[in-house]
Amino acid sequence: MAGLNVPIAGIIVSAGSAVFCDEIQGSVVPLPCLGEVFRPAVQCRHDPRHLDIAWQRLIRVTADAESRREEHLDLVRERRSFGSERQ
Repeated sequence: MAGLNVPIAGIIVSAGSAVFCDEIQGSVVPLPCLGEVFRPAVQCRHDPRHLDIAWQRLIRVTADAESRREEHLDLVRERRSFGSERQ
């Protein structure tokens, strides 16, 4: 996002009781434990300019996230519908 000076972590935050496949279990973090994931990174000192660059890029990318979210929800609904038809 902003070069090698900004740490990037790929995690899935679970706010409920979802069940995830085995391949991603190591990346799932329950919401109450989220602070523990970032606590070690807070102790590292990063150039605020690099963090700002990364933050601005995230803001730009999420600007069109609503349409992607709707696409995802449509796919989930379709899969649920297909699963209920098979039963």
